[in-house]
Amino acid sequence: MSWTYCHHSGGLNAQKMLPSFRNRKPLTAMQTCSCEKERYCLPSPDDVPIYLLDLTTQEIQALRPLDVHTGDYEKKQHGYRGGESRHSGKVAYHTKVLGPMLDYMLSYEILHYQYDRWMFKTITGAVNSARLARCSPAKSLDEKTFSYGFWQWQHRFLIDAVRQHGYPSFFVTISPYEWTFPFPPWLDNIREVAGRSHTELPIAETLHIAHVLEQLVRGHICGANTNRWRSHIFTCYS
Repeated sequence: MSWTYCHHSGGLNAQKMLPSFRNRKPLTAMQTCSCEKERYCLPSPDDVPIYLLDLTTQEIQALRPLDVHTGDYEKKQHGYRGGESRHSGKVAYHTKVLGPMLDYMLSYEILHYQYDRWMFKTITGAVNSARLARCSPAKSLDEKTFSYGFWQWQHRFLIDAVRQHGYPSFFVTISPYEWTFPFPPWLDNIREVAGRSHTELPIAETLHIAHVLEQLVRGHICGANTNRWRSHIFTCYS
């Protein structure tokens, strides 16, 4: 119920969590979609030349224009691998990952490259902004969730809220466990086709888990993702 797909392009589309989710029938393909108006290219399996089909991993690596070095890594038993133009590279990559071509979703190297590219762009942009504002680069990164300064400010905001309103009486803790988390049929199909187990599809699994948890909090708990909610969890506190 959390995902559907476009009948024309085959691209996945995230869906909102509605109050009728308990009785909602399984979603079918969307007949109308905005994918044709998107400015980002969504490749199709039909676009792949015949002589580039069914390539081995070694052949794909030999044909790549770049050799992405992801460094040494260790995979935990219950975890994943660790280790400005008008067009957004991040949005373009996200669009392709949710498209019908599985190669983008299965490639950890492309994910690693996109993350490094985004990180480099963010940090260099902060350095340039710091020069113009005559402050330290660390200060210009305070609004980024990966920075130390961001969480220092969040802690200060929390302390200030407690001083004004007192200690909270209700806590919500969310900690997903990938091995038992409910996944949609399309993700299970990809696992079967690609021969991948849990935590071996980090892109797809993370997108799904993040989407489900966001809709659970915004919809079922807060009733804020649509105006149809009348009896969400926080109703008694409203």
